[in-house]
Amino acid sequence: MQIRKISTVGLTLPLRHPYSIAYQNITEAKVIFLRIETRDGITGFGCASPEEAITGENFTAARDLLE
Repeated sequence: MQIRKISTVGLTLPLRHPYSIAYQNITEAKVIFLRIETRDGITGFGCASPEEAITGENFTAARDLLE
């Protein structure tokens, strides 16, 4: 199976139900959507919402790596 195309979209999405943790109100999520297409016609989707304090990765670096 060979990958034919990879595309990404980074979006900031408002949360329908904001929440609070510790000292912070969370009202939106930065999400990276990924689409991978193979030469055989198979398409797969994924998404990530990296948070540096939790994963050690930030949104911009993760998006840039995928592009």
